[in-house]
Amino acid sequence: MNEEKKHQGRLKIFFGYAMHTGKTYAMLQEAKELTDMSNDVVVGYIENVEGLETILKGLECVPNRQLMLSSPEVDIDAILARHPHIVLIDHMAHTNRNGSRHLKRYQDILEILEAGIDVYTTANVQDIVSLQDDINKITGEHSSETIPDYLFEQAHQVKFIDNEPQYEHHYSVETLKALRELAIKCCAQRIKKLTSLPSKSHFINSEHILVCLSPSPSNAKVIRTAAKLANTYQARLTALYIAPLDKKLSKKEYQYLQENISLAKDLQAQIEVLNDNKVVFEIAEYARISGVTKIVLGQSPTHFFQRSSLSEQLVRLAPQLEIYVIPYIDERSIFKLVRPQLTLNRQDFMRTAGMLILSTLIGGIFYYLDFKESNIILIYILGVLMTALITTRRIYSLASSFISVLIFNFLFTSPRLTLRAYDSRYIVTFIIMFIVAFITSSMTNKLQTSAKDSAQNAYRMKILLETNQKLQKEKNKEGIISVTCHSLMKLLQRDIIFYPVSKNNLEKPLIFCQSPKDTSIFQNEEAVAKWVLKNNKHAGATTKTLSNALCLYLAVRIGEKIYGIIGIYIDDKPLDSYENNIMLSILGELALSLENESVIKEKATADLKAKNEQLRANLLRSISHDLRTPLTSISGNAGILLSTGTILDEDKKKQLYSDIYDDSLWLINLVENLLSVTRIENGSMNLNLKVELIEDVINEALKHINTRRIQHHIQVIQDENILLAKIDARLIVQVIMNILDNAIKYTPDHTTITIQSYLKDKNIYIDIADEGNGINDKDKEHIFDMFYTANRQVADSRRSLGLGLSLCQSIIQAHHGEIKVYDNSPHGTVFQISLPAQEVEIHE
Repeated sequence: MNEEKKHQGRLKIFFGYAMHTGKTYAMLQEAKELTDMSNDVVVGYIENVEGLETILKGLECVPNRQLMLSSPEVDIDAILARHPHIVLIDHMAHTNRNGSRHLKRYQDILEILEAGIDVYTTANVQDIVSLQDDINKITGEHSSETIPDYLFEQAHQVKFIDNEPQYEHHYSVETLKALRELAIKCCAQRIKKLTSLPSKSHFINSEHILVCLSPSPSNAKVIRTAAKLANTYQARLTALYIAPLDKKLSKKEYQYLQENISLAKDLQAQIEVLNDNKVVFEIAEYARISGVTKIVLGQSPTHFFQRSSLSEQLVRLAPQLEIYVIPYIDERSIFKLVRPQLTLNRQDFMRTAGMLILSTLIGGIFYYLDFKESNIILIYILGVLMTALITTRRIYSLASSFISVLIFNFLFTSPRLTLRAYDSRYIVTFIIMFIVAFITSSMTNKLQTSAKDSAQNAYRMKILLETNQKLQKEKNKEGIISVTCHSLMKLLQRDIIFYPVSKNNLEKPLIFCQSPKDTSIFQNEEAVAKWVLKNNKHAGATTKTLSNALCLYLAVRIGEKIYGIIGIYIDDKPLDSYENNIMLSILGELALSLENESVIKEKATADLKAKNEQLRANLLRSISHDLRTPLTSISGNAGILLSTGTILDEDKKKQLYSDIYDDSLWLINLVENLLSVTRIENGSMNLNLKVELIEDVINEALKHINTRRIQHHIQVIQDENILLAKIDARLIVQVIMNILDNAIKYTPDHTTITIQSYLKDKNIYIDIADEGNGINDKDKEHIFDMFYTANRQVADSRRSLGLGLSLCQSIIQAHHGEIKVYDNSPHGTVFQISLPAQEVEIHE
């Protein structure tokens, strides 16, 4: 697929400092000039055609995709099908409407560029994502439609349109001047980057900047600041997120985190995700290992019990680093993130209330039994501990601590049934009771959460290790896919769909569901999987491409080679970072296993091809050797008869005729063997099965070798029973002839060859024994291999292709029989043929 891709298209941006400064008109004017010079230019999308009708005349327009009434969008498929040299697409930063393939128009442009089509587009300085803080200072606004910096920086050409606004602008003159200065500065920085000396760039690139990610809306400013810093130093930029093990992100937090990760990607940061509760230590350790020189992080909020801020702790752990701290801009947003943690759960509320009631009842019993107040306090502390164990959030144990103090004061201190206490020492008791209850409940809650997370992480790692072990055992593609998908289903508790890829096409999907359900929802999303295969990028749920899909689709690949497309059912429940990391690890193992399976197949194919080439070479060598001797004999004898036939006596002539006949029969037998081998290899050998008398088959074979009895004595021992078998008589005769021919060629003259047939265990056995030197054990292992002869040599005096015994085995196996070789006594070899016997029905 990737080899077929054309060169990358070129991007040209008509860049301005505000709306209505003539960017679209300049783009159309240049397109008009190119069209007049016979260039293939089409209009893909123009934001507002009012006032542009004249210049649009003569330009071909690709119809837009109509999603809703009066809401056209770029039709990517139509542009790809038309495949012009240049396409014009206005307003690069536009956010596409629901139903579009991509979330952003610049993603449409990227897909078109990858197809080898040049794109002309427009953008304003307000669209550049890293400048949003500067834009906010100038205009007091944040732009919701932005483009990544790398598109502006890596564009083939940027043309600055420095015109006065064509209409009355809602920005003041001072604001427009500031925007114009910022736009000119952007263009100047771009030119400076393009003209930088390589040696200087290489020196500056030793800088490595690390920005810390968080699920806070204010983190966007931190990321943009880090990107500016990286741009200034021309440094590498890495965005690091430390996912805490003891805390689950709320839906809102997850949304903010994904937005921040997306922003970091747009600013060309490398994303790294680690899982640990020791945030500061992980940041410092990662910075040390990765060679980070500067760290940019937000000013984390501190609480009363915290001794120092994150930045102060980081300075102590990594004093050699330059640390830039960016303050939060909206503290209220932090409360909005914390507020979901304060929501009450009915079951936890009932458990907390029940534990308080139980503690109070036991405390009342202790009170009437004249127990000391310290014992009653311990009961309430125990109740707080139990509350921490049976509830899901710390807020319940905290509330239980506070309420326990109030109840103890109200019921068990003098004066009773009031919140006053005569003894001032009770105040200290209340404070200590609250602190002890709070600390113990907090520690219990932490231990409980830590134990739960440790168990969950151990379970996930166990699945990862089990998957690795199972994949090492699996050898076939189907087994590898099944093991992986079942492991992912077990890990993620989600349904999985897998599309194997063969020759750059999707095969029939394999669906793995936790419970029986309608699988048509997966099949309806095949178009998403095809897009992932074509573009080698992830798409679907939780992405910016085809985000309306129910599943997240990823390519299972090694480099550019795609082995399959996997879909994971999301259903508004995004994966957490740890799940995502484990999933990617398993998919990496899957890709490696599929690659190994593919390599093994390719190696087997190559070995088979090499073996076939060797067989072909052996065949040609053997044929040239085996045909030369009988043909030389035939031509020599025929020449003698032609030249001296009149002077030879009849006995001499008869001998020459007999020799010619024998050599001809041998050649016919050789050709029959070759034809039989060919038919067996291509599967075209059809057996003509009939019930035959074994005695007749043996006699027929002997007729074809009667001229050789002069040198050997052939003894036939028949069974007293009538031996019948359902066989192809012609082929079985050929088997017996081949074995007899070998016995005659490889045993001394004037020795006996014995053919014995008998019935045993519903099988007919034919033993052909000779009195030769026998076959050693090493040769017995390969005696039925094609082109194999003893000592792997072809004797000049004994012609043999090495096809006979291999052919015999194939024929006998086709008859559901068996052929074996073993030693004769006292010396020699026995070839034993067994065939299923045919029962004889006697009708009286």
